[in-house]
Amino acid sequence: MVALAPGCIADGFDPGGEMGRKELAVTYCAEGETLEGIDVSKWQGEIDWDRVAGAGIRFAFIRATHGVDVIDEWFDENWRRAREVGIVRGAYQFYEASQDPIEQADVFIDMVGELAPGDLPPVVDIESPDGNPGVAAYQDEVRTWLDRVEGALGIPPIIYTGKYYWNDRLGGTDEFSDHPLWEAWWNDACPDTPSGWSRWTFWQYSSTGRIAGIGGDVDRDRFDGSIEDLNALAAGGVCGDGSCTAGESTLTCEADCPPCQVIGPEGGILDEAGPCFRGGGDPQFLRRVDDGWESSLIWTHATELDRAYNFGEWRLSFAEAGRYRIEAYTKAPWAESRQAAYQITHAGVTDVIAVDQTAVDGWTPIGELDFAAGHGQLVRVDDNTGEPQDADVQLVFDALQFTRLDAPVDPGPDDPPAADPGPEPGPDPDAEPDVEVDADPAAAPSPEDGGLAAGCSTGGGSGHAPSPFPPGWVVVFFAVRRLGRSCTMANGPDRSARG
Repeated sequence: MVALAPGCIADGFDPGGEMGRKELAVTYCAEGETLEGIDVSKWQGEIDWDRVAGAGIRFAFIRATHGVDVIDEWFDENWRRAREVGIVRGAYQFYEASQDPIEQADVFIDMVGELAPGDLPPVVDIESPDGNPGVAAYQDEVRTWLDRVEGALGIPPIIYTGKYYWNDRLGGTDEFSDHPLWEAWWNDACPDTPSGWSRWTFWQYSSTGRIAGIGGDVDRDRFDGSIEDLNALAAGGVCGDGSCTAGESTLTCEADCPPCQVIGPEGGILDEAGPCFRGGGDPQFLRRVDDGWESSLIWTHATELDRAYNFGEWRLSFAEAGRYRIEAYTKAPWAESRQAAYQITHAGVTDVIAVDQTAVDGWTPIGELDFAAGHGQLVRVDDNTGEPQDADVQLVFDALQFTRLDAPVDPGPDDPPAADPGPEPGPDPDAEPDVEVDADPAAAPSPEDGGLAAGCSTGGGSGHAPSPFPPGWVVVFFAVRRLGRSCTMANGPDRSARG
């Protein structure tokens, strides 16, 4: 289907036509130098990248996936060859409005891996003719994809779209105007920008271009700026100018983009009222009340729907890598969900831990996990817990507490090292033999008493492992589902045989 490539948009989407219901007065023309580029997918077949570079193409956007299920079989080859011939490359995903944004983002991240210095920011291609979740829900999906990909790849993504599609389907929101715009506008006239932007960074001006090295039509694009400007936009661009701009993030330039809050070496608390928390979805369904940790919390109703409509998300930055105990503050009577799913992205993987928010009126244990130093990790809780809507179950977003479990003990500079006691003395051949005394059987723990005798352990461990939780805690049942790159997603693509 032609709609698999950017610019080849179906379902009445007319980037340069007259069908749009919202008109803007903002027509933007590049005033200085511009650069020529292309965007490609499997529909171009085998590409002679040497000839493409020789034809003056300076950049290329390369499709990685279409939604969750379609992996572009030419991506790896095109991604490698474009860089080898000196063309600045960028990867994009055709976003499907009918599919889960997290699953789509994870497939895309898995395909791209890590961006190399000089790679363009990742692109989300917003033009899906299928599915229409509604303006607020669609905005939430786009936000979720952008946050997920930026957190993994370390650079704010580019948004590809057209004026009329964006204004109609996304409501012309200006929420994402800090992301570079790649606009589809297929004629020679300077484009009218979608609502929210006053200029384009990339302009796709033709879907029927011709270029040496490619047989048949190819999308043609233009960049507003010089090669120095293009390189500044790319990963590993300018850092240290005091401005957190497109191409920079906390991951790539902490000096310009400081973290919202850093969790210290011993741990710390992130409150829902702090700068690291974001509530997503329709704001009328996120109710803030004067209760909870430090006298505030947010709740929403749980649902059994297939997708999330509201969520809470805490961005994490750690001063030191280590193992941390995580607890959530769950205040009665507001916390009612018995199966809140905490999605925890940490050290390159994502675990989902189900928590009964009613178990403790206060700090509820979630689990113990390893976190990497730095940024790009997060905790997210969606409203689609599986609990029926007509039950009016309340799901709470409040403070999270992180406690360091493996912090090394510093003996201090004035403490001498422990003396070497030397080898243990052997038995004295002239000493009287020891008399064995029977232990009091009442003093030994037994399985009936809940002890750890006979190889029993708490938490499903083996041997005589102690409980991972301090005495007096209520242990909350949780199940873990690994979602890292090494795992196979249900109904996902088969990476062993692409295409």
